[in-house]
Amino acid sequence: MFNYNFATENSEEQKCECETLLLTVEALKAQLEEQTRLCKEQVNYIQTLLQSYMYDNLSNYILNMLCIVISELHTQYQGFIW
Repeated sequence: MFNYNFATENSEEQKCECETLLLTVEALKAQLEEQTRLCKEQVNYIQTLLQSYMYDNLSNYILNMLCIVISELHTQYQGFIW
């Protein structure tokens, strides 16, 4: 003899557990998507900072090289009168 009440209760309980698991998985997925988005924003910000830093360093390097060239030219043509 089969107890139909037990089968119905068990089925409802399993359905509720499945729905709970599904909601948990969806919540975790949303959290991962948000964390991924925030990480991408941080990476983009760091890349912007690095590019700015590299540009500033390149500008400083070029200015230093120009100063050296001007100094060398001044030394070479110090005695030259226009």
